[in-house]
Amino acid sequence: MLPRSLDPLPHESLPGYVLRLAYRLERTPSRIARLTGLAPLTRVGGEGYVRASAMLYLDPATAVQFARATRLSLAEVAALCMNRYAARYPPLDFTGTDPRRWAGNVARSTPWVSTNSTRYCPQCLAPGGQAIQHGLKGGWQQPWRLPVVVACVIHEQMLLHLCPQCGQPAHSARAAALLPRMGDLGLHPAQCRSTVRPPGRWAAQPPACGAWLSTSALRQHKISSDPLKQVLGQQRRLLDALRPDGGIPQAAARDLTGDLLTLITLINMSWPVVGRELVPAALRADVDDHVRRAHQAVEQRRRGPSPNGILRPLRQPPADPSTCAALLLAADNLIGYGPRDLRDAIAPMLGHLNSHEPAALYLLRSRAACSAGLQAALTSQRGGFYLVSRTHARPAASGRHRFAPRHIPQFLPQQLYDGHLENLHGISAKLLRRAASFKLFELAGGGTWLDAADFFQIPITTARSTLAFVRRWTTPNLTIFEDAVEYIAGELDATATLIDYQARRSAMASWSIPVSDWEVLASALTAKSSTGRPTVYDGRKRRIASVMVWAQITQGEHLFAPLVMAEKHDHGRSDLRSAVTAILHRSNPKNADLRAALTDYAHQLCWSIDNSVVPGAVI
Repeated sequence: MLPRSLDPLPHESLPGYVLRLAYRLERTPSRIARLTGLAPLTRVGGEGYVRASAMLYLDPATAVQFARATRLSLAEVAALCMNRYAARYPPLDFTGTDPRRWAGNVARSTPWVSTNSTRYCPQCLAPGGQAIQHGLKGGWQQPWRLPVVVACVIHEQMLLHLCPQCGQPAHSARAAALLPRMGDLGLHPAQCRSTVRPPGRWAAQPPACGAWLSTSALRQHKISSDPLKQVLGQQRRLLDALRPDGGIPQAAARDLTGDLLTLITLINMSWPVVGRELVPAALRADVDDHVRRAHQAVEQRRRGPSPNGILRPLRQPPADPSTCAALLLAADNLIGYGPRDLRDAIAPMLGHLNSHEPAALYLLRSRAACSAGLQAALTSQRGGFYLVSRTHARPAASGRHRFAPRHIPQFLPQQLYDGHLENLHGISAKLLRRAASFKLFELAGGGTWLDAADFFQIPITTARSTLAFVRRWTTPNLTIFEDAVEYIAGELDATATLIDYQARRSAMASWSIPVSDWEVLASALTAKSSTGRPTVYDGRKRRIASVMVWAQITQGEHLFAPLVMAEKHDHGRSDLRSAVTAILHRSNPKNADLRAALTDYAHQLCWSIDNSVVPGAVI
């Protein structure tokens, strides 16, 4: 146990706490690391070596030893590690993995957590006007190591990342260490710890820079007052999202941060062909320079011996806070778009990547930990429908709608078609109703048209030909079609009690009208018919009627009724299909009577299924 300790400051990082503690006890940071259990008792490289991953996560045994030595609670120790943001910041989420291995991977390869340097606010590092904790009030904060944090909302200024004297990044550590120069004694936490090598002279132990970062005279006024206000507003929302007490629900916070990272990466990858208009004009040259250097690094890696991590520079956010702020403003602007506007805005970026860096596009889509809405926008579409890739990754649900795939009928009901699609010309009503159900299936997060065909039990060949016709039609009519389907989706969202069409389809998968019910129906129809040749209500007629009832209850096309598909499978064709079509479309009194009787019967059967009664005799 240490003779004295310190209370952690709000949002203080583990490296910052070790520096303050070492300075107060007049020990080197490496000595503190050994005494608190952060470093093994052996000497590595002349000083106590602590992996950079320790700032992200401490295993339980190390956390207990550190808490005992510093007189902190386990909760206070856990708060010093950056995995406290795991539920709200996707790159720090290690759910389902070994935490130690995860922390090591993040420290080595994740561009959205900076473990080898940090940004800083000079005024936050200053002790302040009170001698609290021996002049050590200013602490190094955890959010400064997140590239999306670019400004100090307390002092309303941009963060810095370079030492004003030596020009090196603050706390720039080699060999993935927790801190640089851990064997130095006497350096204040607010002093630069970068190694300075005298020009033209070799030194066995080159000195530390030692410049005071808390009184830094370096100011980079790249952002004028108006954009700075936008940056500060965005940073306040971001910091609220990162903190559990910020008033933003965890899921919404995770979506916000994930969308920011994904969109910044997308803009970064597709620059300068598209995205320039989203960035303030005064900062475009800085983004140009950052992207140019990233592409140079990619080309250099391509000429190297290893194929691993070739595209990493394109995923790397700018180290300069002002340049990163420009991309943040652009990404934040895109987040405010509606689903269709967002898709239209990023489509040119996706097209550019698909043409010039398809591997980067695949990497972006496969690793994007973003909201379902952005995931959907990132998914390739043609003619208003998702494309089916060879890997066939299912798009995520947008979360915007109450209804699920099970609430969607196989064939859009007539009343919805009449209310929203009837005035659309140039395509048959049958194809349009079928395509509308496919699109609703997409909106509900069911997946692509291929998933819809499987879900609705529609032959793939039929689904493919339907989409081919519809995509040709939507080329000039996409907006009006999507608007109409969105109105239908809104109507379903507003429905108090949604119909579970999937439950109806499952209940009637092997159903036909029971013989007892058919005898009652046939007797009533025979008694009603008094003219013409009498109709024979035999077993074949019962099967025809069963298909008609199935179509009414499930709101499906009779072409794909189980009885029709089974007959076609067994005999290569289905007479039921043409027979049902004739009864539905031929106008004569007997057909009309049969349709009316079956409609009444279907209404009774609907009640039985919707109330979890096994379909059987209902008359």
